[in-house]
Amino acid sequence: MQDAFYNSASRWPPPRCHYDSRQELRTAITNWGTGRSSNIPQELLWMHGPFVAQSCAESLVAENKLCASIFFSRPNKQNNPNRVFTSIAYQLAVKFPLIADILDREIMKDPTILTAARPVQFEELLVKPLRQAQNALIEG
Repeated sequence: MQDAFYNSASRWPPPRCHYDSRQELRTAITNWGTGRSSNIPQELLWMHGPFVAQSCAESLVAENKLCASIFFSRPNKQNNPNRVFTSIAYQLAVKFPLIADILDREIMKDPTILTAARPVQFEELLVKPLRQAQNALIEG
């Protein structure tokens, strides 16, 4: 779902907060995303509202802290839940060569994981590769 990425041309111009609006919320979210705050206990943050989400994504990109994002949109037909984990895995692979190598091997072994049920995609495209990358970094 490349058209659902934060910087997609199909979302141009993207929705953004006015410079001074929702500043406290935006600061809390970007502090969470950069590890400067533990006020949000989740490891994954699901946000509603394209204005705040876009503004926060852009702030995190500026600090090289955004690994992946998806902006769902019914009117633009960017709302297929079966493409979420493949889209996130793609973004992680582009950003991190080690994850790309792991995903390449796994997809070559079993290409059906790209169209498998969402729980299988989550496990095979995100959980296992991230664990393998973490283990490789710890060992190496």
